[in-house]
Amino acid sequence: MNPATTPIRIFLVEAQREYEAGQFAEAKRGQICAFLIAIIAFSLAAYLSMNGHEWTGSFVGVSGVGSIVATFIAGRQQEAREARREQDDQKRPADNKASRRKK
Repeated sequence: MNPATTPIRIFLVEAQREYEAGQFAEAKRGQICAFLIAIIAFSLAAYLSMNGHEWTGSFVGVSGVGSIVATFIAGRQQEAREARREQDDQKRPADNKASRRKK
């Protein structure tokens, strides 16, 4: 290992750790917000249903849960696309990456 490149490698490892910690924190915040939205939607749906607004309560409950489910599915699909793109980049030689960037 070249001693001249050691500080660069240390910096890159620390930057990667910070990036991963930020990603984890963002995912955690998203889950907390989704949980709060679900609780509010279910509470509102129950309140409406018990006060004679069954259809409105049903709509609020289903739309609240449906939006959260749709968001999580879209997030999973985005993660899968990024993983496939990363695998494709690892399979290609370096010269193909450079030519792909030019396009």
